[in-house]
Amino acid sequence: MKSLPGLLIEYLITGSGLLMVFWFAGALEIMPMPDGLRPLQISVVTAGFLLPNIYLAGMLVDFVSKISTDVLAKLLDDYWHPKCATKLRDGLPAYLRWLLPRGPKKYDTKIDTAELFERSERLSEQFEMRSSRDRIARGAFLNSTILTILIGSAVFTSEKIAFSHLVGAIVLTTLVFLMWRRFKRLSSRWKHEAFKAIVADKGQSALEK
Repeated sequence: MKSLPGLLIEYLITGSGLLMVFWFAGALEIMPMPDGLRPLQISVVTAGFLLPNIYLAGMLVDFVSKISTDVLAKLLDDYWHPKCATKLRDGLPAYLRWLLPRGPKKYDTKIDTAELFERSERLSEQFEMRSSRDRIARGAFLNSTILTILIGSAVFTSEKIAFSHLVGAIVLTTLVFLMWRRFKRLSSRWKHEAFKAIVADKGQSALEK
């Protein structure tokens, strides 16, 4: 069970990321930003009002990012890697195949996490830490995607927005998504190996009885 302080920090980070997106959009005049909400003009009263709303925004970001990353990951695993990336990779010279790596190795993620918690407090702490990292990473992906959409919608209508801003936002979003994919894969591998160790330990205990 994730502790309340952990959830509080997660949602505040992802919610603050969304607020930074709107601050950035306001600075580029993509959307209006009230003077009282500008970074250097926020009063103590306004900050107190913003804090619970940032928390709620973080919860929303976590919910939407979970759905979006699951859909994207499924599309990549079911269609891109087996049907497109593999064929393109096989058609490249050997020294260029690193540009299109094979699909990520799949691990058994349908493992009862309660088993980890019951067997070891240290394992449960590590699991919570990795889950928190994954949630923050996928929230960052959603926030960067929102920023990319805002910049893309204004690139042809605003004099302050150059095409290079859109390219930079797309690159940032792609990197954040790849970061989340890597963290998710590492967490799945860790969970798989932890469960294997628990099963092996159970077997050893049964033999000793």
